[in-house]
Amino acid sequence: MQAPHFLRNGLDISIYHSGTINLSISPKKFKLFNPQYTFKEIHWAEGFPPEDFSFSKCIIRFRDRDYNGLIYYPRLETKIGHRKSESTIETLMPFIENLKYGDNVEFHYNDSEIEIFEPDHEN
Repeated sequence: MQAPHFLRNGLDISIYHSGTINLSISPKKFKLFNPQYTFKEIHWAEGFPPEDFSFSKCIIRFRDRDYNGLIYYPRLETKIGHRKSESTIETLMPFIENLKYGDNVEFHYNDSEIEIFEPDHEN
């Protein structure tokens, strides 16, 4: 439902599988601080307030093959009432045959756009 809104704003996500691949980096967390694309106030669902979305290029390597895709990041500050793990990175990718829940992949990202870090431990 969001794809036409992104296309109108200059990002065609139709080349990707219609669903996200969610990568757990736990116990690490991430921060998207300089994304390649950010779209503000996208009103994509009736009855819900508009949301902001950001995207950054990335690569998943699975079984010695690279898949180019995007980090998909609904901005938390505009996603009222939804909690999202800061240890889960959502990606848009082409269909990756034989990839299943629990598989390990290599994840490559642009470190000028995203930071992956160890959370501070409070005692």
